[in-house]
Amino acid sequence: APEATYFRGHLVELKGLLEEARAKALADAGQAAQAETARREAIRLFDEAVRIKDQFIERTLDAGGTNP
Repeated sequence: APEATYFRGHLVELKGLLEEARAKALADAGQAAQAETARREAIRLFDEAVRIKDQFIERTLDAGGTNP
């Protein structure tokens, strides 16, 4: 879904959760550098998910509260 949709935002959020879990597993395995890279990617994905959901909400409100 190239547009900002709630579903797309949720998928990106799930990717962030998976990356966060991967970062923890890497840290537990003693791979600090890889864990930090995964942690930063998780944060990036969470930020992107918020941006997408904000766009969707704004577009929905602009349409009078109906899903455009």
